[in-house]
Amino acid sequence: MVDEKKKTPGIKSSEFWLTLLSIVVGGLISSDLLVESSAAAKVVAIAGSILGALGYTASRTAVKINTVRYD
Repeated sequence: MVDEKKKTPGIKSSEFWLTLLSIVVGGLISSDLLVESSAAAKVVAIAGSILGALGYTASRTAVKINTVRYD
């Protein structure tokens, strides 16, 4: 028998919520709404947001590719 794994929708995954949190915090820091920060801190906040979003996209893509391969 084939073991059926339950697939979690993206919005219910912890990856989604952590990525959303990093994007929101990065946006707040880069816009000076959360704390007043230097230009370097703004660049780091934006870079962190972008990398978080790309990481989430890559991980969900890998999940979907593996699901299609093994179904």
